[in-house]
Amino acid sequence: MKKKTALENILKDTTSGSTDLLLRLNEIVKANLDNRSNLKLLLKTVRQKFQSFEVIQNYLRQIESYNKKTSNKSLKEFVDGFTHGQDQSVEAIYENALPYLRKVNTVLTLSNSKTILKILILLSKRNVKLKVIIAESRPKLEGRILARNLLKNKIRVEFITDAILPQFVNKADAVIIGADKILSNGNIINKAGSLSAAILCHYYNKPLYVLASKDKLIKREKHIQEEYLPAEVWRYSSSYLKVVNIYFEEVNNKLITKVITN
Repeated sequence: MKKKTALENILKDTTSGSTDLLLRLNEIVKANLDNRSNLKLLLKTVRQKFQSFEVIQNYLRQIESYNKKTSNKSLKEFVDGFTHGQDQSVEAIYENALPYLRKVNTVLTLSNSKTILKILILLSKRNVKLKVIIAESRPKLEGRILARNLLKNKIRVEFITDAILPQFVNKADAVIIGADKILSNGNIINKAGSLSAAILCHYYNKPLYVLASKDKLIKREKHIQEEYLPAEVWRYSSSYLKVVNIYFEEVNNKLITKVITN
């Protein structure tokens, strides 16, 4: 029952970043290693649900490869070492980003990314002056999750509505965001609001850094935009009304100062 509940929570989760979802998924895979039929069904269900999450699809391909071609021991070693590997990845991104963020006192970000959270925590240990401006990230308000986690780590937070981003990008030393995908042309896909932040950075001459692991890289150049439940934005019905709810959007590489990976 607990395993089923944990999987259901992941499938329903629309506020966590792909890395957070992946780490939780890995724990469920670990719990099902001794039951190949359960594992096969689990992988099928997750693959269908997270078709647009390349990092999760890549993980599933690795699991299936181990499942088919190698011993149970090799698969167990991969799953057991996965979380540590993700931690090492974040540390490497942080080290590569540090030359650009060393003198940054005020950072602006949006949405909820585990990678961004961990890097901001690491940065705060070097810089006691660090302040993070976070946009609320409608319609699911993921920015609140990131804000709470930063506050738990005693990091100063200024929380703003998405609509007043223009006023606060100009006050930040840099804008940093994560990425759900890095396309082969250098464009990135991230939560809605990222394009607005990028355009504002260009207007105000502020640096925009994208911090993401290499497993976000994909070979495609095109992004197929999906629409989600309109009711998350507005529960109103009229034959003249169309409510648009888009979670992810594309940011052109020309608007990005640097993509920093591990």
